Amino acid sequence: MNSDVLIVGAGVAGLMTAIELADAGLNIQVFESGQVGMESSWAGGGILSPIYPWRYPDPVNLLVRWSNQHYPQYLAELKQQTGIDPEWLGSGHLILQTDVDAPEVKDWLNKFPHKTQQLDQQQLHDNEPALADSFSRALWLPEIGQLRNPRFVQALRAMALRKSITIHEHTSVEQVLHQQGQVTGLQTRSDSITAGMVVVTAGAWSGQFHLEGIRPEVHPVKGQMIQFQTEPGSIRRISLYEGRYVIPRKDGKVLVGSTLEHSGFNKSVDEHTRNELHEVAATIYPSLKDAPIINHWAGLRPGNERQTPFIGQHPAIRNLYFNTGHYRNGIVTGLASARLCADLATGKTPALPAEPYALG
Repeated sequence: MNSDVLIVGAGVAGLMTAIELADAGLNIQVFESGQVGMESSWAGGGILSPIYPWRYPDPVNLLVRWSNQHYPQYLAELKQQTGIDPEWLGSGHLILQTDVDAPEVKDWLNKFPHKTQQLDQQQLHDNEPALADSFSRALWLPEIGQLRNPRFVQALRAMALRKSITIHEHTSVEQVLHQQGQVTGLQTRSDSITAGMVVVTAGAWSGQFHLEGIRPEVHPVKGQMIQFQTEPGSIRRISLYEGRYVIPRKDGKVLVGSTLEHSGFNKSVDEHTRNELHEVAATIYPSLKDAPIINHWAGLRPGNERQTPFIGQHPAIRNLYFNTGHYRNGIVTGLASARLCADLATGKTPALPAEPYALG
């Protein structure tokens, strides 16, 4: 099959980039070593905000702002055209024991204005009655929402198929092929596929594509999470405390995470971490102390030291593009990242300044 573009990786980055390029009239094939969207895209919490946004570089917050401006329409169209509801939920975001007057918070708000409110103890517990009494203040971000990662991935897959994008699951890419500074295709374990453009969206595995001495410096960072079953509506808000978050879903499932573990490509879970997350959950919401834990899993985020993702063309190989290294923010920055990558690949005026995301 002849294709204009070959994409390596079928997580959120790969699927959204494929859809953007298909909308530009290109013929796309996507190659996934496992199942569609079953790595970090499936494993995360789906918060449409960095958990502490002021701790990230401005280019990350630019992607966040652009994505959040366009997500409502995008998600509505996704649901309408595929019949799969990504379950966007306007939970709002409580950042516990945080002051709006903290210097880094004020600086972030000056650059990226958000609707915010400083809640005192009474206001906080009126806002979220299930919280532990010990919390005395919070920064409240009422406009922050969430989506349900697995359903979002399912909807993106369905949309990609509607747009005649070919997806190859359980097909590992071993090498990006190139000659005389121009990409020529991909080598899988069983075949060579030619195309005039390749986009690497392989998440934590993107660093294996080391070409002309340059590669995205991406490494896996494991995050373990647990899931409770509760009565729907008993916990209403996304809550964050000392790096751990609690995310309530519409059906009463509650996610608690997440760890930061540098252990290579090991996705195993352990009882010690399960107990630690359970203790944190009960500290924030006492009702979770006796709630049943129904799931425990781990995912591998594509971490990188500069914190800003790699979006753009390889500096030495024409028509080889990357959209990777989003670390903990793959969902919330996903729409802007895909649009920027597609704009650069098709020669359109970029939706955002491209320079901060360049590789190399």
